[in-house]
Amino acid sequence: SVDIRKLSSERFVLCARETAPAVFDKIIGLCSEAGFSPQIAALPVVRSSALMLVQAGEGIAILPELHDMIGSGLSACPLKSKDAFVELVMAWSPPRVGPIAEAFMALVRENKSTL
Repeated sequence: SVDIRKLSSERFVLCARETAPAVFDKIIGLCSEAGFSPQIAALPVVRSSALMLVQAGEGIAILPELHDMIGSGLSACPLKSKDAFVELVMAWSPPRVGPIAEAFMALVRENKSTL
């Protein structure tokens, strides 16, 4: 794992706030808490573009877990900070909720403490 303070001199490739506000705000907050403002090299709108920019040498990216998205020429490691997570929310359109969505929402509500 890496301490985010060691990344203060790196160029960052951040997913644009318009498409990933929680992730963007979390990264800016983690950097601020570590005592620096990230030098933003690029703000792509999709995660796959962020990975291509990193692969091209434009900077580093802090992203939610990647699992199978890491391509050739890329490496990943977790951040040391216990605060390096993004809280998830569930959103829906009440007039359009069918039985499958109702069942899913009930399952999430029943298990929210373990998610």
